[in-house]
Amino acid sequence: MTAKTPLGLGPTLAILVAGTAIGVAIGWLGRPADKGSDAEAIAVVDGVPIPRTHYERALAALQADRREPLSDEDRRHVLDRLIDEELLIAHALDMGLARRDRRVRAELVSAVVQAQLALAADESVGEDELRAFFERNKDWFTPVAKMRVWSMWWSAPDEATHAAALAEARRIREQVRNADDFARLRKAHADKEVAPLPDGLLPPHKIQQYIGPTATDTALAMRAGQVSEPIVTADGVRLVFVVERVDADPPAFENVVDEVVQERERRGGEEELRELLSRLREHATVTIDDGAGQ
Repeated sequence: MTAKTPLGLGPTLAILVAGTAIGVAIGWLGRPADKGSDAEAIAVVDGVPIPRTHYERALAALQADRREPLSDEDRRHVLDRLIDEELLIAHALDMGLARRDRRVRAELVSAVVQAQLALAADESVGEDELRAFFERNKDWFTPVAKMRVWSMWWSAPDEATHAAALAEARRIREQVRNADDFARLRKAHADKEVAPLPDGLLPPHKIQQYIGPTATDTALAMRAGQVSEPIVTADGVRLVFVVERVDADPPAFENVVDEVVQERERRGGEEELRELLSRLREHATVTIDDGAGQ
């Protein structure tokens, strides 16, 4: 059956305009696409099939919130919503939102990254390979008992100051060779923090209270004597320097097998992403302004 959708914007479509449609569509991009023909679609919108599996998932989600069985009206409502979503996605692409809206661009990039991670997760790996990966990366799976971390902070409440703070952090980082350099440069160039990180050996959860989860995770992945790349947050830019770390005893493989699987999948996904970017760059035409990066 072929039908024209009504042009009036009802309550459901208004909600979609607020962001639901884009969020759902991008969510679908985060996992491997359903393969199938138009014959396996529940509907076809301007030549784009809506897979029956998407329709069935939407019905299941709605049924989970209902005590009584879904009515024919409910089912048609779900189908209409999927059609509206497809129309809005197509319209968003026609408007160029995928290229000029920063939020949409970020979501699309994230979706591609998640898709690459999913490809790595689909690979079956035997126990011997997992054990070998664990042995090669045992330090990664050994918990940190305590760390002594120093931090530099540049406050950047808006986009303009963010760019300047990031440039300054990069410039300062290039000058850090050891702890003395970090301490001297922090005193001369970094902003004073309201609640500075205490100078001493602290457990990770305590460090996180001062510099946040992203900077703490960055420090946990570093060795003593290393300085981080600039860590960009919503309100500023940070550098961290690991002065000292005291690790606990390495765990047994059997006690961290789930973490080993997850970390191997993460690294495999990152490698898939690097290979994808390499292929894309190889076939792309990129022109860079002579003054870029200066």
